[in-house]
Amino acid sequence: MPNWFTGNATITHKNSQKMEEFHKFYEENKDKVEQRDNTVGYEFNHKFAPLSSTEKDDDGHPWDYETANKEWGSKWGVAEIVSWYFSGTNTLYIDYNSAWCMPAGIFETLHKQGFIIKSTGYEYGCCFSQCFRDGKLQQISVDVEDLIKFNDEELGEDWVDEDDKESQAWDYMNDYSEHYWDNNLEFDSQ
Repeated sequence: MPNWFTGNATITHKNSQKMEEFHKFYEENKDKVEQRDNTVGYEFNHKFAPLSSTEKDDDGHPWDYETANKEWGSKWGVAEIVSWYFSGTNTLYIDYNSAWCMPAGIFETLHKQGFIIKSTGYEYGCCFSQCFRDGKLQQISVDVEDLIKFNDEELGEDWVDEDDKESQAWDYMNDYSEHYWDNNLEFDSQ
């Protein structure tokens, strides 16, 4: 089993007609996501960023480990869509999990088609955060003690229960990762 990367993404396009395929996929699968059917993420990957692999998985989709890592950025791409919603008909918001890191290859494929993608997230086990925007992937290593210290300074020392600071620090990072990246906040590397 991998360490899970927890992220969120915003997908939009200047031409709302380009979002119709996403909207249709969303309508067809929204109940499955609510029921925590983790096949929706995999179908999302194959629909919007199909692999070039000549090998097939058990469902008949093109897939092999090396190709998926190279083209999706992770062996399973968007492994699970945790929640999602549309804002109007032109912007899709997704909370997702991926194996080890952000599925940046999927976002890069969409970016090359003119989609505007912004995604941020973190991987708790290896202490890093990633951001995909403007077609580029950025990453920082995050020392959890520095994150706790930053949160103490920014929010006051009573921002969380003392016994749960480490996990709450990462939850805060996820909830406010866009703020962290937009303000180019830096932490000491491990």
